[in-house]
Amino acid sequence: MRSLTDIEIFNIWLVVDIVVTVGTAFFARRYFDKNGNGTTDNDELPKLSANIKAPVGEDAGLYDFILASVGPFNLEAFMYATAYGGITVLTCNKVFPGLSSLRSEVGWLLTIYAVFFSDLFLCAFSTNAVHVVTSHMTHFVYYGCGFIPVALYAGPPLPNAWLVPLYIILRLGIHTCFKFYTRPNYPSAWNIVPMYKLSKETGQWEVGSQPGDADDRPAPLCEFFWKWAVPFPAFEMLNVLWASHLTMGGVIAAIASSVMASQELDQHHAIWVSLLGALGFSVPYVNSRLTHVQLRMRGLSHFWPRSGAVLCAVVGAGMVAVPWSHDPGHPEAADLSETAAIALLLVEHGAHAVGLGLFAWSFFATAKHIGFGRACLRLSIFSSAGQRPAATVDKGIQIDNGSP
Repeated sequence: MRSLTDIEIFNIWLVVDIVVTVGTAFFARRYFDKNGNGTTDNDELPKLSANIKAPVGEDAGLYDFILASVGPFNLEAFMYATAYGGITVLTCNKVFPGLSSLRSEVGWLLTIYAVFFSDLFLCAFSTNAVHVVTSHMTHFVYYGCGFIPVALYAGPPLPNAWLVPLYIILRLGIHTCFKFYTRPNYPSAWNIVPMYKLSKETGQWEVGSQPGDADDRPAPLCEFFWKWAVPFPAFEMLNVLWASHLTMGGVIAAIASSVMASQELDQHHAIWVSLLGALGFSVPYVNSRLTHVQLRMRGLSHFWPRSGAVLCAVVGAGMVAVPWSHDPGHPEAADLSETAAIALLLVEHGAHAVGLGLFAWSFFATAKHIGFGRACLRLSIFSSAGQRPAATVDKGIQIDNGSP
């Protein structure tokens, strides 16, 4: 009996994927659209908190609400998803390529699904409030960013390498169709939560719109992205801060490693260049006077946000640069001294442990907020157990905004 080709294996997985998703969507539609009117009504959205009357401008507690600028926060959210995907792929690299009984095609597919489930995890636990206010099409981009690190998978390349990006696009499309079907006519963010705008006259962030005030965006796109903000729980914003800086460090490491490889320079020197580059970028950034940076740093000031962000940027650089230096195409790996080899091992595993710790922190922070039992239930209902901020907010927030 001949063995299946990579195209046949991918086709079989795709058919099973579609059948399972369609079956799940049929039952999930009844769960999400409870009144069966073909629209996701506000009373069908979960409630974030009935106790928070206004976001906190400074020194927020872990479960207080703080503000996040709409535009910069979307970019951070995309980087956040990329970080979770990267942590997942690097974990898969420790398992799948070393299994002699596992076909390379299956290893790639398992990695794709592992990344997809890590995206579901971040929506269910790490940034559930963000998940609730995010549109279906933004989720498409959000999850797509999570799949970018699949390029770092260390398994053997496929005979038809185009199958991997094609399957990722199909998986994104299948999930997006699932969301449109199970949660039809999903409301926009400004119809779910109060939106804040920066007042030039008072220097305060004031309520600019309430849910139900308008069907359309409450301001022109450019102004809305840079001068408006959304309230989110502080522990979720801490997750976003850490993970987005992991991605920043990883991007710096990827650039440094690829440039030095193209110049045929020692890849182990690229590690230290990456770590220093991450440090050199993150320190000025977290101390800048940009409005969105000031919002985050002041709101999270109880939790050492600048130190945590810088540390995560360096960790992200280590997570990417060290495995890159192990590429078989770089024979200088065999020339390392014992001390250098131990140092690289510590950097690699230490960085990976910090990344995996982010998953654990996300779950337990959420469980402490809503209860361990409810947190576990989120695993079975596709991260729907989010909560909605109270709609009656009328208090401005005094913040030193710095440069816009």
